[in-house]
Amino acid sequence: MKPIVKLSMLAVASALATVGVAPDASARNTAAFIGRARDAAEASCFNESYGSLINDGFVGGQRCGNSVIILPLVMDPGPFNNWARVTVTAKKPTWTTTMNCATFVFDKATGGGWSGGGVDLTTTGWYENIKLPDTPYYPDTSPFAACAVGPGAQVVQLVY
Repeated sequence: MKPIVKLSMLAVASALATVGVAPDASARNTAAFIGRARDAAEASCFNESYGSLINDGFVGGQRCGNSVIILPLVMDPGPFNNWARVTVTAKKPTWTTTMNCATFVFDKATGGGWSGGGVDLTTTGWYENIKLPDTPYYPDTSPFAACAVGPGAQVVQLVY
């Protein structure tokens, strides 16, 4: 085989191998629609709109107050040094509306867990990215994000 043909075949094989590599786990994003209300009784508080979840519903004929959404994080843990690095895109309508998010980890073996601490959305009227504190997790644990969402506020997506 001629050297130029060998080189061309090698270039094509390298390009195909590069395209076939899975993206880094930290480059994932998901719509908030995968979340669920923490309390089943509050499930009707959230309406889905183009993948985002909006606290815009009613329970028992009463408008919902602050409700919590739990959002699972699909992670590929290694044996050590695993961190949930999460950014939540959200919006709240007024300064008095609650919008606070945090990462937390559930330990399947002990039933316990830990949190990275909550972060409040600081602006109103437009979408903002909330960078949550990095939270460690281990291969036998399950990481999540949770947001306390006031009336009219919405969670759009997670990037992690």
